[in-house]
Amino acid sequence: MIKKIILCLLLISCISCDNDSGRGKKLETLSHDNGLVISVNKDVSKITKTAGGFKINLAGEGLRAINELEVKKSDSSPANLSSYAVKMIKGTDYYSKLETVSEGSGGEEYIYRIWKPSKEGGVLLEHYIQQESMPVFDDDWEIIQSSN
Repeated sequence: MIKKIILCLLLISCISCDNDSGRGKKLETLSHDNGLVISVNKDVSKITKTAGGFKINLAGEGLRAINELEVKKSDSSPANLSSYAVKMIKGTDYYSKLETVSEGSGGEEYIYRIWKPSKEGGVLLEHYIQQESMPVFDDDWEIIQSSN
């Protein structure tokens, strides 16, 4: 009997881990006049259309710490692309770079950039975030991979 209870608890914990892995996210597809299409989590705080793409506020309303993404189409690659790390995903090379800008009262400030080249130029994702611990950029990779 105890073995059955333990087995049930293990199964329940595995199911809850599965739901936190991103598969249960509610995605929203955003389309821009310039042809840019991306998918983002519907639970983001605020999405603003810009001239080149979208600005996505991931911080809650009224928070001082910055947590903002900008995804935009560009006709050319970033000027210092040779300093970016290269990562191949499903046959496409992506270029990424993490910069530490400064340390404010809310922790380090980071800029994480991912460039996805295309025939027409490419898509640039820039994530500005301030926090005390090293940020995780898994959602950024999901967004850039969803872009056209």
